[in-house]
Amino acid sequence: MQDNVFKVSLCVFNMTITGIIIVVSWVIVLAYWTFEAFFQKKVKKNSNVKSRIFYSLVLLLSYILLLFSSKIYFLDYLLIHVSVFVNMLAILLAVGGMIICIYSRKVLGSNWSREVMIKKNHELITTGPYKYIRHPIYSGLLMLFLGTALAIGNLGSLLGFVLLVINFKIKSLNEEEFMLKCFGKKYEAYMKRTKGFMPGVY
Repeated sequence: MQDNVFKVSLCVFNMTITGIIIVVSWVIVLAYWTFEAFFQKKVKKNSNVKSRIFYSLVLLLSYILLLFSSKIYFLDYLLIHVSVFVNMLAILLAVGGMIICIYSRKVLGSNWSREVMIKKNHELITTGPYKYIRHPIYSGLLMLFLGTALAIGNLGSLLGFVLLVINFKIKSLNEEEFMLKCFGKKYEAYMKRTKGFMPGVY
């Protein structure tokens, strides 16, 4: 009996710590993004309005599923139960994703943009994480999102993650099309020696 009480208490404690760490990770990323938004190059060429609306709506839906699925019937169905292992994995993914997001954003500098676009004096960045993958910010955000979804553990949060993966995949293809038009063979060579989201894998 005492062993069971101890195990439950430990899970609740870990869940609380996990929640705090994940929230702090999101806050740090959002705060850094807000600060860096003041130091962007001017836009040279933007993607069409329809694609920008599509990406924004899918992104919004992903976060709605993540944050509010526990209040929506059948989406609150628990698929992953609380455990020390799950909480530790969620923390590692969230913190790792946060670090990758900030580091990648720092390396990209004023070339970054929220939408698919080409900036004036746009540079092809191939250093830091961009030496190995073409979309490290997306990878970091997916890690952070997945860590959060695992901590929540319900159907809706995991569906939100799947939706985000699809959104980032489509958006990355659009971005690469823009970059090919901008940098031509230089970007083709870059694509041949790198992966999209996971070094040496995909």
